[in-house]
Amino acid sequence: MPVERHRHFHLNARNQGLRRLQVMTRGVAVVTAVLTGVFAALAAQSNAGRKHVPPVRPIRTSTPPVQPVRTRTNTVPPPPSLPPLSSDEQSQAAPPPAPPAQAPQPSYSPPAVTSGGS
Repeated sequence: MPVERHRHFHLNARNQGLRRLQVMTRGVAVVTAVLTGVFAALAAQSNAGRKHVPPVRPIRTSTPPVQPVRTRTNTVPPPPSLPPLSSDEQSQAAPPPAPPAQAPQPSYSPPAVTSGGS
């Protein structure tokens, strides 16, 4: 009988501890949700989309002076003239193209071995 009573006491203590933990977890979740709402409202209020209203300027009673419309005087210069194309000048002026350079040949080297770390 004392063993059964001892076991019953430990089971009750465990269940009571689990209930306390559950209540505390719910409380923390509620407090977290409330604080999140408070901070969200605070951020929304401080960063509200208020329209910037420029200061009111006094109305002029006289008409402003009229400025003449300026036209652009910059023009694009014509392209430079090209030299004449004739078969005599082309054969004398241009040397034959040089043969292409030989491509480098791949060389074999053993693969480098590295360890997993130091």
